[in-house]
Amino acid sequence: MAPKSMNLNGAAKSKSAAPSAAATTSAPHKTTTASKEKHTEPTTGYIVRPTAPTPGLRINANPTVLKAHGVANGDLVKVWKALDSASGGGSSGASAVGQIFTESETESIDSTVLQLSFGLRGLLGVFLGDRVRLEKYRGAVGEADKVDIASQEGDEAHVDIDEQAVLKVLQTIKYVSRNQIITTDTIKFRILEISTLAIPRTQSPPPQIYKVSPKTEISVLTLPSPASIETASTPSSLLHQNTGYANLGGLAHEISLIRKTVDLPLLRPEIFSRFKVPPPRGILLHGPSGTGKTSLLRAIAHETPQAHILSVSASSILGRYLGDSEAALTKVFDEARMFEPSVILIDELDSVAPRRDSESGTESEARIVSTLVSLFDSFLSTSESDSEAEVGNRCRVVVVAATNRLSNVDPALRRPGRFDREIELRIPDASARNEILSIQLRNIPHTLTTAEISAIASKTHGFVGADIAALVREAVMCAVSRGDKESVQVAEMFVDKSDFDTAMLSVRASAMREIFLETPKVYWSDIGGQELVKQKLRETVEWPLAHPETFKRLGIAAPRGILLYGPPGCSKTLTAKALATEAGLNFLSVKGPEIFNKYVGESEKAIREIFRKARNASPSIIFFDEIDAISAARGHAEVGGDRVLTSLLTEMDGVESMGNVMVLAATNRPEIIDDALLRPGRIDRMMYVGPPDLDARKKILEVRFRKMSIADDVSIEHLAEKTDGCSGAELTSLCQEAGLQAMNEDIESTSIAGRHFEKALEGLNRSISKEMIEFYESFKAGISRA
Repeated sequence: MAPKSMNLNGAAKSKSAAPSAAATTSAPHKTTTASKEKHTEPTTGYIVRPTAPTPGLRINANPTVLKAHGVANGDLVKVWKALDSASGGGSSGASAVGQIFTESETESIDSTVLQLSFGLRGLLGVFLGDRVRLEKYRGAVGEADKVDIASQEGDEAHVDIDEQAVLKVLQTIKYVSRNQIITTDTIKFRILEISTLAIPRTQSPPPQIYKVSPKTEISVLTLPSPASIETASTPSSLLHQNTGYANLGGLAHEISLIRKTVDLPLLRPEIFSRFKVPPPRGILLHGPSGTGKTSLLRAIAHETPQAHILSVSASSILGRYLGDSEAALTKVFDEARMFEPSVILIDELDSVAPRRDSESGTESEARIVSTLVSLFDSFLSTSESDSEAEVGNRCRVVVVAATNRLSNVDPALRRPGRFDREIELRIPDASARNEILSIQLRNIPHTLTTAEISAIASKTHGFVGADIAALVREAVMCAVSRGDKESVQVAEMFVDKSDFDTAMLSVRASAMREIFLETPKVYWSDIGGQELVKQKLRETVEWPLAHPETFKRLGIAAPRGILLYGPPGCSKTLTAKALATEAGLNFLSVKGPEIFNKYVGESEKAIREIFRKARNASPSIIFFDEIDAISAARGHAEVGGDRVLTSLLTEMDGVESMGNVMVLAATNRPEIIDDALLRPGRIDRMMYVGPPDLDARKKILEVRFRKMSIADDVSIEHLAEKTDGCSGAELTSLCQEAGLQAMNEDIESTSIAGRHFEKALEGLNRSISKEMIEFYESFKAGISRA
């Protein structure tokens, strides 16, 4: 069957179709008499374009290409994916063999273009717009005695495959390869294995292509999962099928928006031509690192096989000479127009087009931004005189960019007509993390139940997709290490819940890595007494997480802030550590004095940055130790203190919501804190952490004695009575001093006796006075009356 006629950009079209704007105005290298001169392969390789739908391994090319490589019409040729110039301009290891054709109608194909069929592109792992190299195939051609095939995973309509129908299709296309995907109107399958008697499978190197005859046997196999297909011998190109939208968890809404913005302008421009309005021309993906922006770019390339894909990065366009960068960027957009429909992908847009008003910006960067703005406007503008067809043709290029520093992108690009739509990729919630984790575990042998996967997802607060992938990888390493210790066979190794429990200890959320402090693991059982404070903290922190539906049903909001106040040494900081450990939340510890900076504005910026990171890693707790250092009443603070306090007040209850972030603060000077901070809506609950009573002192001593070697003559009751008025820190100091007394008496001592504690009691200094207790009691009474 004769192929359809081709336009100058190498895409198939019907003979009756009108030529596109690109073909009539900017047709490059049209084949004329001059093209009969000696052809040389482009230095960057041939540009990949699609053929008309065909199940075979077909390549269409300009006649000069065949002549240059010494091949005839219908010959077998070998193609490689060409690498970019930054990689040395060579070719990748993956290769495939196909039949090359040229006929009178293919002379309109540009001499820098090769049209590859869908099956051949799948074997190579290339997208439209990638570059490939070509040479004559000189290897063996096997005679296929038996072909094993399997239905494509998830293609339920073609589960029942007729062997005779498959054989008929294979005879029609004549040549086949292992791992080739074959699609027709009625059948869709993949070739798994090809056996031949003439050439053994063990031949080195084995044939890359096989010829099908009427005697070839067809065997249909049923595979349980894609993992059974993607073996070590599978070309890496087949792994491209895992870059589609279906393999990105927790991004259903974002993917829906992208489909509307990308697919409609490229594939159905007549919709916008009907109304003579330009469609959305650009999408800007933004969000924290690891949320899937780059993966979405890859998925767009994978899910838009009809489009010419072009990729732009700072390294690909920046040149050493004046004007090189602008020329490289212009070349990309020109190629997009030449081979439309096209998608231009720009990763790390902030490095390609940074703000021109930035102090660190350079003249070269400003020129690149100006060029990018001009390119956007030049080929996407419309006028009153444009026909419907001209509007549609002018709109068949979409630019998709990604950045994790949205504020650093030049504002000129962030307006309708350029990047029309900004899509934020947020840190996933529990259900999204569950979906991501399930996808990550899809092809990994494991023993986890659905409930266990959900439990792991619920504990990974603040984790992005990249963090979950790292967690799974670490769990696999734990499973391998455990299997090696137990001498388990590889086939019997599985990932279980204990491996994830171990992995959780070493993998932290990306948003927390630069600010996370590894605090000692402190539990409620490590704190003696303070039962009322513990219970109130549980209610305030754990209830909103465990019972959010109750809060919503009752129409109340969870508390935003808690202040722990009391004399020094009464376990306020230790209680905060225990709360972070027991609640399992991300914990940001901030020391009040370290906020201040000698430069104007830097202290306020530090406050904003703390809350921004906490919101990104929510649910989380921000712990301000010695908060009185940054929250003294306005008019009485040091220079700059009022501005810091104002920033803190605004962050806790301003225009921007705190989200699922709680502030926990501690101080021993509550009287100097500004009243605006202590009002409901900011600090909702104030808890007095006083000196331990008799029962609490007993429990503190019991906790300490569990870690010490104590003689039988030591009485906890006696020590608790003797330490009336002491703080928890002073009781700890008493135990330390008793131990030192035992060492002074005998450096080889094996236990601490009662006499050692008596000596320690003689030198014990009590820092909590009666006046101090009266002050805190009166302050507490004043709060109660208020």
